[in-house]
Amino acid sequence: MAALALAAGGIARAQSTVFTYQGQLKQGGAPLDGAVDLRFWLYDGPDPRLGTLVAGALNVTNVAVANGLFSATIDFGAAAFAGERWLQIAVASPAGSGSFYMLAPRQALTPAPFAIQTRGIFVNDPGNVGVGTTAPDGKLHISSGPAWTDNGWKKSLTLDTGAAIELGRIGTTKYGLGVTGNTFYFFRTTADGGAGSGPANYVLAADATGRVGLGTTAPSERLDLGGGNIAMGYEIVYVGLFDAQTVNAMCPAGKRVIGGGCLGVNDNINHSAPFNDPSTPEYDATGWRCHFSSAGGDKAAVAICANIR
Repeated sequence: MAALALAAGGIARAQSTVFTYQGQLKQGGAPLDGAVDLRFWLYDGPDPRLGTLVAGALNVTNVAVANGLFSATIDFGAAAFAGERWLQIAVASPAGSGSFYMLAPRQALTPAPFAIQTRGIFVNDPGNVGVGTTAPDGKLHISSGPAWTDNGWKKSLTLDTGAAIELGRIGTTKYGLGVTGNTFYFFRTTADGGAGSGPANYVLAADATGRVGLGTTAPSERLDLGGGNIAMGYEIVYVGLFDAQTVNAMCPAGKRVIGGGCLGVNDNINHSAPFNDPSTPEYDATGWRCHFSSAGGDKAAVAICANIR
């Protein structure tokens, strides 16, 4: 072989490790016709004396050559493309002769084959993308990341200030998460991405001091509700006794008392207040205590209980 000119090809299948390499073979200065056997190696450098073998040899047999032009399908696997790479090629002509001629120089691979695997990124056949994993179980699966906090959190995704993630939509309303200034926001909007066609309506805001606002973007307390009402689930506990001077209505385990009252027939109420249970670590109010002036007659205590701390 007197001369060889090669033109790098593209990836045959964007979601696989296979790519197509094209070139031109000349013998005695004239384009070659016929069939040849090709042998490929992958190195990390252009110099035959210094480069380290990365993958190969791969044999591609009985390759058709017309007017010197050939096309060969090569698969070194995704792991081979983790840096700059050069292709070493040998040719046996005619095909089946077994006598390979080493071609020089090595051919630098253009960026197209590197689309097979950008470092740390994996794309499987269904099109799922894995970052830090070769087994993505969603359209985008980010695994691990550099250590971030001293209690085990890893930094897997970083957004610049002013950038937001759209979480989904209900009808024409979209929901987003983002940080701008010194505040983290959860918001809703009818604007389309890229159009800037509507405002962000803030649902939740959390500032750098840890204060959280619902219905306000400037929380002044640990939890600032910004006006409006709170709907809270609750349970009413009623305890009735006969001939008892003290009646306690206790909340179920895990619940705390948020209100209560006392009922007595022909008797005075001396004490009506939350009952602090000394057996709990926080000395929590877990019931309502009623103390009457006498023990006779029907007595009752009512506790209003909820899951609060």
